[in-house]
Amino acid sequence: MPITTRSAIDNRTSLPNEPDTGGETVRVGYVVSRFPKTTETFIAREALAVADLGHEVTMMTITRENGQIVQPGVERLLPDLVAGNDAGVGELLRAQVRWLRRHPRRLGRMWWRAVAGNVRSIKFLVRALVISAMAPWVADRAKARELDHLHAHWGSHSALLAHQVALLTGLPYSVTLHAHDLHINRTMLGEKLAAAARVVTISDHNRELLADLYPALGPVEVVHCGVDVGSIAPRAAEPDNHPPRLVMVAGLRNFKGHVHLFEALRILELRDRKVALDVVGDGPLRAELEETAGDNVVFHGAVDIEKVLRIVAGSDVAVMPSVVMPDGRRDGIPVALIEAMALGVPVISTRVSGIPELVEHEITGLLVEQRNPEQLADAVERLLDDDELRRHLGESGRHRVEHEFDLLVSVRQMVDCFLPDAG
Repeated sequence: MPITTRSAIDNRTSLPNEPDTGGETVRVGYVVSRFPKTTETFIAREALAVADLGHEVTMMTITRENGQIVQPGVERLLPDLVAGNDAGVGELLRAQVRWLRRHPRRLGRMWWRAVAGNVRSIKFLVRALVISAMAPWVADRAKARELDHLHAHWGSHSALLAHQVALLTGLPYSVTLHAHDLHINRTMLGEKLAAAARVVTISDHNRELLADLYPALGPVEVVHCGVDVGSIAPRAAEPDNHPPRLVMVAGLRNFKGHVHLFEALRILELRDRKVALDVVGDGPLRAELEETAGDNVVFHGAVDIEKVLRIVAGSDVAVMPSVVMPDGRRDGIPVALIEAMALGVPVISTRVSGIPELVEHEITGLLVEQRNPEQLADAVERLLDDDELRRHLGESGRHRVEHEFDLLVSVRQMVDCFLPDAG
């Protein structure tokens, strides 16, 4: 059976903007491209919290990931995981035949829309053909589990799978848009969003862009990716590090801006300021970044969330020098920043996408211009030299997370989007 549990999360009642579900429960299929994926801990966290509120959750993915699992609790989601790549060719063919016999028009429309909607992008077209081969098999499982609603995270391939299963079964679906799915390749995006029962995004920045791109779309809900503030206590005191330690938690990818932080460290060394840096995360640029980094940088790789929080809590400042790449790739609102602020650690980031909605300059953190190591070095030096500013930003950052980025508030907003009368 899909997981459905209750925990202490139910006992927190003084919540701002809590939607009234009227006691209804929902069977929801969470649709993603890959699961479990280390860099998408926030999706597993959200799905688990929805289940903890008493709803039934089934994870549905195009590809089952078989690497190391570092997300706590994700094993609860694995026994009933529906993964397209688990099905053999024979199973996929039999599912196509079943739908061809029972609902030939639905199956034909599904294939036609997949091809016509993606024909202008070879990359998306190839992926769409693979997803179309899987969709009837996934639809069978959605019907067998009597799902009420589908929710896709990311507007690209996972939204296509939700769209296709909806075409076959008539199930309503919703989509959460994050970053690259909105800013890089918008192939078929308008059609997938227009057919969705609800459209959600993680920032006001994205909502404004959607209003410009698709003025006929209608209301778009902003639901922040949150953290469980009840389980992340602010650190008791600042660490006594010699030299001071910075931390950066991010996948090792170019849009995260590691190289600009490394350059800022070299600038600080020229100013006779020795600063150490912990880099947490893994990715395709690891070898290149390890060659670029100085001796004062420690690479921890991908570690579980408890170790991440320990490393962050033991740092003086958390840094996220995000940049926008020429192809549009960028961050949304990095969850790593939310976690650092929940711990009361002062943060430095850049004016990219929705980050200023979380990190308000000189109020909940410091912001610098992207690709500006000199400004980054100045901000680090300013924080290290000003005890009162560090304390103030740490406290106000925690306050911002408590009031606007609480996981429980976010998941209850999401559940409201899943209900039959939503919208």
